[in-house]
Amino acid sequence: MPFPGVWNFNRSQRTGLLLLVMLILLLGSGVTYWNMQKPALPGDAPAQYAEKQYQSSGYSTRKKTLPQLKSISLNEADSARLETLPGIGKVLSARIVKYRKIKGGFASLEELKKVYGLSAETYEQILPYLTLGAAPEKPARKLPVPIEINTADTAAWASLPGIGKVLSARIVKYRDAKGGFKALEEVAKVYGLSPETFAEIAPYLSLAQVPEKPANTNAAPEATTSNARVANPEYAPKKVFEGTADLNTADSALLVQIPGFGAKIAPRVMKYRQILGFYADADLVKQVYGLSEENYQRARPFLTATPPASHTYLNLNGTTARQLDIMAIISKEEATRLLAARMEQGRFTTWDEVKQANLSPQSLFRLQAYFRL
Repeated sequence: MPFPGVWNFNRSQRTGLLLLVMLILLLGSGVTYWNMQKPALPGDAPAQYAEKQYQSSGYSTRKKTLPQLKSISLNEADSARLETLPGIGKVLSARIVKYRKIKGGFASLEELKKVYGLSAETYEQILPYLTLGAAPEKPARKLPVPIEINTADTAAWASLPGIGKVLSARIVKYRDAKGGFKALEEVAKVYGLSPETFAEIAPYLSLAQVPEKPANTNAAPEATTSNARVANPEYAPKKVFEGTADLNTADSALLVQIPGFGAKIAPRVMKYRQILGFYADADLVKQVYGLSEENYQRARPFLTATPPASHTYLNLNGTTARQLDIMAIISKEEATRLLAARMEQGRFTTWDEVKQANLSPQSLFRLQAYFRL
């Protein structure tokens, strides 16, 4: 049977067929346009075109790169420059600069890990930006002129490193009160002279001659008929105290004989020892209530303090402002800075972190004598 021609269809059939053809053509042109606009897949177009298409759609085939920063010298950059590093804010940049100042410069980039609060992840993140740089050179210091400890005046003492006008005057006054130094180690007993400073000046000290013991000029004169009062034992001068007293073992009977102490101060010295547990150094006796500076200077040449071989340490991370005030081993200003530094860091883990509270060497020595981290 022959295929019927289009013109054999009725009017409605021809109209439907025409619409079908137009729909097919419309769909075909839409597919072609879509294929022309879609991103090219790898292998369908050159790599440059594929990369351009991915970038235009918000994607990239390239590996993400680090921010473009110039290299920073760890030993030379200031806190503002260090703060531009990823993960380093104002607090960490300030700690890095402070650590560098204390250490005199970083010896290696690895040493940066010791800065408190710097995580391993942050260290690895900033490492590509860092160079070590030159550590600041310490200026050459002129060597002091050696001195003889029993003849040097205050100017000679003040020329030594760490000895200023106050300490030099105190050393000479202490020497005169003792009648001269009999050993180099006696210089270390001067109030305010830290063990570190004494160790630094010790190579420049010499003792040419040990002073002879002066005659006892306090002996009572012979009685005469014209001076009956001198013959009376009630008016005889008191015996001069000889030797030394260890503040950690002396009893009240011995302490009461120390010049400048007497019956009023000796019990307070004992009470303060009970508060501390022991005297870390003899200079702590200056904190005894009621002991004047004059009487302290009179007593100090006769005092020593030998800490016990073992004792119970306190926890520095758990101490309070009240406990530090009662012990009085450091000043109130230092105690405030110490607690503020502990609050900022969370807790102390090393004594280098404690040093950042700007404590004096003597105060740091005392804290280490009574506390553990």
